[in-house]
Amino acid sequence: MFKVLFNVEHVYYLPQFAPVAERMTETGIFEVYLSAGARNKAEYRRIKEFAELKGYRFIDCDSEKERRKKLVKGNFDVVVFGKSAHAGKFCSRDSLAVLLYHGIGFKKCYYTDYDPRIDVRYVESNYRAKILKSYNYRYDVVVTGFPKLDPLFCGRSGGSQTEIKKASSILYAPTFYPSSIELFAPYLLKLQEKYTVYVKPHQFTFTLKKYRRQKELLTTLSRERNNIKLLDFDALNIVEYYRAVDVLITDFSSTAFEFLATEKPVVLCNFYKLRFKHRIFKRWFWNSRMDKEIFKFIDFAYIANDPRKAFELVYNVKNFEKEKLPLMKKRKEMFLGRVDGKASGRVVEDILRRLR
Repeated sequence: MFKVLFNVEHVYYLPQFAPVAERMTETGIFEVYLSAGARNKAEYRRIKEFAELKGYRFIDCDSEKERRKKLVKGNFDVVVFGKSAHAGKFCSRDSLAVLLYHGIGFKKCYYTDYDPRIDVRYVESNYRAKILKSYNYRYDVVVTGFPKLDPLFCGRSGGSQTEIKKASSILYAPTFYPSSIELFAPYLLKLQEKYTVYVKPHQFTFTLKKYRRQKELLTTLSRERNNIKLLDFDALNIVEYYRAVDVLITDFSSTAFEFLATEKPVVLCNFYKLRFKHRIFKRWFWNSRMDKEIFKFIDFAYIANDPRKAFELVYNVKNFEKEKLPLMKKRKEMFLGRVDGKASGRVVEDILRRLR
């Protein structure tokens, strides 16, 4: 048996890790362990619940210092990371260190997050692989597709109990920062007059104090209107809701690219609320945080530069098949590679090849 550890620093890593862990379990030759970051109690609890639900071993700890010691001492055959920073502190010298990056969105950190301890990184497409290889990092880059999307083809994964009935519905999936929530929230009241609106914010909206205003705003709206459904902290995997909705509204979130798999309309909110210091140094903020190159390829989405425009665009996607579908298919291959429900299987096959 091979011992594999999934280092789940944040709860939103689970949707990317879960399909791979399931494939490993199915082989009968992997013993799966999970470890959660000790800093946030809510995330720690939810990750532990997920491990127990799936029958995986969970490594309890009271601090990050204790966690690091336990993980290194565990001498796992494989350690899977959602980001590479400080990877060497969480695995022994003999472990195969794997990077399954947690997001595929707009941020520059997709390329710049690097630790030489990582042995292999699994990526979605040849486009992504080519750019990463240009950095001359020491790890191997292997194209597998995006495991997080496998449940679109393989059924449920991630532990969520919420069901969505097929109807005329919208998914609003904003990120935490920079976010469209504060500006777009009033328009959810108008959308819910015709649509059922499912709202799935980033997990940080629920767990970090500095984003509590976002949580309060969305919670209030969902309580006041039956057609606004807030998918809360315990709804782990947004992919479960992609097939059920007709349109995605998002901002600078990975969901814009993940939703390409469905070949359904995307409305991209190009408006947001910045902190004061970032309003002053706006150019610096964008240059340091965002991947400017990727903005050249969001032509598959309907772009809204203000909240009213986003609201209006939802009602004007009738010509989607002519206007956007060809571009969406092109960008789907570019950013997601093979979308066939087998990405996690390809990851496991390559890991096994390296272990043997």
